Amino acid sequence: MSFGLGKIVRIAIVLLLLLCPFSHARQLFNPQQLIDSASFHSYKTLANDLPFVDTASHDVGRLNLFVGNVGSFLWVGAIVGRDTLVSTAYDGWVGGFEFWPATKKTQEEEGELLMRRSINDTLAPDHELAKSEQDIIVYFTDTVLRDAFIPPIETPHRPLGIRIKRSSYAWSYEYAEDFILFDYKITNISFKTLKSVYIGLFGDDGFDSLGFRGLKRYAKTPVPRNITCDFTSELNIAWHAHESGAPITNPLTGGIDSVTNRVITGLRILNPSPNQILFSYNWWLTTSNILTDFGPRKRGSIQKPFRNMNGRLGTPFGDENRYHVISNHEIDYDQYLTALDHSAQGWLPPPLDAAEISDGRGDSHYLQSVGPYTIGPGETVSFSFAYIVGDSFHQDLNNYAENFNPYYPQPFIDKLDFSDLVENATWADWIYDNPGYDTNRDGYRGDFIVCFTPETTFDTSVVIDTSVTPVDTSLVIDTLLAPEKPDTIYISGDGVPDFRGAAAPEEPETRITTSKGRLLFEWNGLRSETTPDIFSNELDFEGYRVFVGRALRRADLLIYSSYDIEDFTQYYFQPRPGTIDKGDWVILRKPFTLRETQLAYAGGNPDYDPLFNEIDNPLFWSDDSTFYFVAQDFNQSDLSDTTAIHKIYPNAPYPHTLDLGRAFTRDTLYVDPVSGAETFYEDGELTPDGKYFKYFEYRYIADNLLPSVEYFIGVTAFDYGSPRSNVPPLETNPLRVARSAFPLEPFDPDTAQRLNVIVYPNPYRNDGAYREDGFEAVGREHLPGFLTREIHFVNLPPRCKISIFSLDGDLIDFLEHDKPPGDPSAMHESWDLLSRNTQLVTSGIFYWIVETPGGDSQIGKLVIIM
Repeated sequence: MSFGLGKIVRIAIVLLLLLCPFSHARQLFNPQQLIDSASFHSYKTLANDLPFVDTASHDVGRLNLFVGNVGSFLWVGAIVGRDTLVSTAYDGWVGGFEFWPATKKTQEEEGELLMRRSINDTLAPDHELAKSEQDIIVYFTDTVLRDAFIPPIETPHRPLGIRIKRSSYAWSYEYAEDFILFDYKITNISFKTLKSVYIGLFGDDGFDSLGFRGLKRYAKTPVPRNITCDFTSELNIAWHAHESGAPITNPLTGGIDSVTNRVITGLRILNPSPNQILFSYNWWLTTSNILTDFGPRKRGSIQKPFRNMNGRLGTPFGDENRYHVISNHEIDYDQYLTALDHSAQGWLPPPLDAAEISDGRGDSHYLQSVGPYTIGPGETVSFSFAYIVGDSFHQDLNNYAENFNPYYPQPFIDKLDFSDLVENATWADWIYDNPGYDTNRDGYRGDFIVCFTPETTFDTSVVIDTSVTPVDTSLVIDTLLAPEKPDTIYISGDGVPDFRGAAAPEEPETRITTSKGRLLFEWNGLRSETTPDIFSNELDFEGYRVFVGRALRRADLLIYSSYDIEDFTQYYFQPRPGTIDKGDWVILRKPFTLRETQLAYAGGNPDYDPLFNEIDNPLFWSDDSTFYFVAQDFNQSDLSDTTAIHKIYPNAPYPHTLDLGRAFTRDTLYVDPVSGAETFYEDGELTPDGKYFKYFEYRYIADNLLPSVEYFIGVTAFDYGSPRSNVPPLETNPLRVARSAFPLEPFDPDTAQRLNVIVYPNPYRNDGAYREDGFEAVGREHLPGFLTREIHFVNLPPRCKISIFSLDGDLIDFLEHDKPPGDPSAMHESWDLLSRNTQLVTSGIFYWIVETPGGDSQIGKLVIIM
């Protein structure tokens, strides 16, 4: 899944024209150049009437893609009345474009400007709508005619009348860094029904269109949580790769690129519904000579006559020919098989120049498509796919020179490696639709298989012969097979897209209590500790961390305390095939807890420390196996220290049920019906308020805080990842769970005799270093000073009105303070020194009044020196 272990090189697949690469262009798309050069009489218009082309870039993973609000890969064909129409973003040869965004004014009015979202950007107003670390949403249509500044492929262009919303998603996680997911919402904005609609993806990938094209139809793929079990699945990845993998000159840098040409790129359609599974894959080689313009073609039959396509076998010019290709339901043989005779399967004989076409040195393109759909006026269909890159497709750079023979290509093909492309395509599918996850809660969780796989253990022992000098050491290897056990594993989702990657455990439900100079955190970890991982289906919870900071920025949120389970990852020595003393250290299972290692390898000795058997001192167990241990995280597992994260109910046993309605509410002696073990639940399993299980209750106290300043605080949960699947530990984003709090005494209406509101800084000085001292502009340092001024009111009741008056009694401004009781910021409010007419106040003496709904009030004086 990674592009070469230890390599720093980031693979930059630059797709010209904002995601669609050209074989004839060698510089990035520049909309202004196109505007300046527009000389087509029916399309040249004023600049402010031009489509507003905007760009963005996916760059959080290893795969870098420029994306923008134009059509990119897309082809859409349909029957509209008596017409056969195809709207095409790009065809690799003519170079016209039939998908464009609207003008900037129209985009602003319709809310169609390019939009970015991220699950990491908690300050964004639409944060909850984000699906990935880098969402990019754009809009375009095939109906922009008078504003187009490049002629369409067809002149005149006849639009279908469709509007496209395209969302693309990218992640930086190791398992997802080599692909980007795309989701198209295609809406019929015309008054006619679009019949027999086919949607296609046009491919012209990489730095050069030269190379091989093909379709990876089937492959053995891994299953989400069993590394020893796989199954053959239908993938249908349309792929492109350089013919040899030899180093080339990178057109972006001018340097020699020894990595990019070894990779393979692919497009995989993710969501054809069961009644629209008719799939086509076609490739063709385009030339200016119709006699050498070639693509695999079936001979034709009475039911499906052969189409001439203006004398060409390859490039489909014209809407009718393009529709024929996008809807033909044919799956072409791979390009390097062109010189072989496929007549027995109904194909035309190989062309005269088949050997030259087979070698991957022509200008070839491909189109994969699905359909048919019917889209009525106003209706929308969804279409999703993944753009994928695989590493080390060419493992032997001499393979092409030594083994490629167009009439006998199998020795060359046998040395090509599709495994990384297949693995990444499988992960893309899992993230698009999470296996075993019932998204719409209708009871269906996806397809599953039952794996009957023995657990294979490569056990080794070391034989030391001390009778010779130097001492001879050799490995003796046994392979043990545990009894076969059935394992039901979901291999697909429920058909409802999730666009969700492996995630950290659910964040705990946190409660914050404030007092002077102190913040008390309490949380319940029931969901964090008992919710299985969506991919491994294991309870992979590892621990909690408490973050505190003065600003809502990741760099400012500091870890105040941390707790994690004391556990250890075990590395087995696994010999390589055909050897006994050479091999790799592999992870075969989830981490062991401390007690598990003591029971398994120390006879239950509580003094055994697994870290005694580190890599330099491995454990040779029972003369059969060799392994060592590494601590998982920091193993800060002491929950008795009240100055750190600790249990509120340290003696509470694990509940006998996780159903609150069935929990014990009084003293109960519980006898486990299976093991017969007895457990006494003193005062029951629930907290006094009956809301939480005692066992999952935690507390942390942050002391010695400044009472008058704002803090951002949060508790995160993290897991141990999936070492077997190369998924690193994942943690809740601290920015997402952080809450604002002031370490002040909360307002108590039952005991308060009168209001005791405090205002600071008072006097407020224009030359005061309030920003530097953290009293204003926290999290807004990018704004100018006059927009970040703050005068603070503390010790407020949860609901009150604050009014500021001049000495003459004029109302300067008022603040409606209304927060839920118990909110950690309910006792605080700030004023921005702007009048109710949004004017900056001047120097002077002012009065303020705080009034409660109950009729209590307090008056004070405020001095401002500007």
